[in-house]
Amino acid sequence: MKNKKIEKLELENSKLEDKISKLRQETRTEVSSFIKKHYFPFVNRIEFDHGDYFRLYNKERNEICTLSLRGDTYSDPKPTHIVLGYYSSQTKSDNRIELDRLVSLGTVSNIISIVSNEIIEDTRTLSMKNSNSIKKLRKQSWELEKEIAQLEKEDRENKRIESLDKLFKEGIEFNVGGGLKGCAIRNDHYVRNIKKIKFLRWTNENQLSLSVEITTAYPSVFKDKDNGIDDSIEVYNKVRLFNLDHFINLKALQIEENVEK
Repeated sequence: MKNKKIEKLELENSKLEDKISKLRQETRTEVSSFIKKHYFPFVNRIEFDHGDYFRLYNKERNEICTLSLRGDTYSDPKPTHIVLGYYSSQTKSDNRIELDRLVSLGTVSNIISIVSNEIIEDTRTLSMKNSNSIKKLRKQSWELEKEIAQLEKEDRENKRIESLDKLFKEGIEFNVGGGLKGCAIRNDHYVRNIKKIKFLRWTNENQLSLSVEITTAYPSVFKDKDNGIDDSIEVYNKVRLFNLDHFINLKALQIEENVEK
């Protein structure tokens, strides 16, 4: 079951993300409409992506070209020129669609060669319209994400503590029919067919190793007991805690499932 406070913060953050998305879409729409109306009214549609990239389409919804606002280097804070991107191909004299695209491409090229600075400036001005609002909302979202991450970390730590406590008190048992477990007790010793494991006590002050009681189930070839299964119980000392993380996580899931029921 998810922490109620985390759920509340996630809902708040989702609303902030929706506001940011809406403002960005408003910016894309406004910039596209303005640039189309004032510079490329002959194209059917313009899409403005991100803060410096346009796609121009004809009435057949084929891409005429792309326009990318670039600086002389990647570190330039402002664009200094426009990069015109387009595909080239051979075409026949009766391919009106492709010929029309090439005519539009030539017109776009001519406009870019004359008024590229104006297009850059108008795009930057319109793009900045919602930038401060987006920046404030993004900051609020980051703060919420930090708080959520911290709460999730605390939640995981609390669940781990509860899981450890339950493993010391009652252990965890596995259904034989549903599959047994295995565990590396030491580097040179691996125990298979674990039916139940219970933590007994810490074996050092820094709580990095402990003694565990492991019940294993093996098929019996000598007698028919419990439908052919014999239980064997062994105590293992100084088992490293990280070798037992799988059982700690399984117990945490078991506790969570019981709470939800």
